[in-house]
Amino acid sequence: ELHWLPAPYLATWWSSIGGERDGNKLTDAWTGLLPGSAAWCDTLRKARPVSVQEYKKLYNECSVPLAQSMDTVASTWWRDFGRGASWASLYASLPVLRVVVIREPFSFFVSKHLWDGRPCDDLSSTELFANQLAECFCGVLCFTRWLSGKSGEEEEARWMLAEDNLRNSFAVVGLSHELNIFLDMLTARVGYINMSQAVTSDPPHLKHATSKRRGLVACNGILMNRSTTYVSSSRSVRGSVRLYEVAVEVNRAQQRELRMCSRWPQRSPP
Repeated sequence: ELHWLPAPYLATWWSSIGGERDGNKLTDAWTGLLPGSAAWCDTLRKARPVSVQEYKKLYNECSVPLAQSMDTVASTWWRDFGRGASWASLYASLPVLRVVVIREPFSFFVSKHLWDGRPCDDLSSTELFANQLAECFCGVLCFTRWLSGKSGEEEEARWMLAEDNLRNSFAVVGLSHELNIFLDMLTARVGYINMSQAVTSDPPHLKHATSKRRGLVACNGILMNRSTTYVSSSRSVRGSVRLYEVAVEVNRAQQRELRMCSRWPQRSPP
């Protein structure tokens, strides 16, 4: 995730959290991202290219090894300072505002089965979609670590980290069936945007095309009828349901806070 921050921005943030004092090896690793640094590509002694075309040509030989070395050093640094398995506090300190809208999991599974052409009674596909959801919230390094081990301990750590990130790392957590409220929350939270013009009681441009898919009613019936069985038998499905419950909890807490802000849109009742 750090790789996507502009390097000067990253430098300021890294200094603000005491990284230069505590993590010299990590400092050496990420400074390869700075403009003009030949450390970006050890094998060719080249700086990060400006053009996208040149960057793509050098991606596998230069960018991938740098990312892997950064991940290794960062993991060691985090472990050595006793930060535990959760990176949520580090994510929360990043100089970015992360927002998310999350959908009720079984509704999401129905759409994924139909869009990906997977049989709606195939539990392995449902588990695949649940794991993809976990990856969105636990991060790339977390997911890679789980893939390499896939132990029960790693599985629990993965979902715990996803929950931690959802609780601590997002400025706004919205729910897909309350999009107008999500837009109001954005307006109240972020001082430089106003989403009030985007709010509408009937947003046809936001309706998901799944509603036009053949087999929607049947697929919905299959998954909803099996939801209790899937939750009890599958850790991944159970984790996705728990993640949604956390999202609702965080959303309600954020709403209580943001509704007290002067920037919360005041609307006349319909």
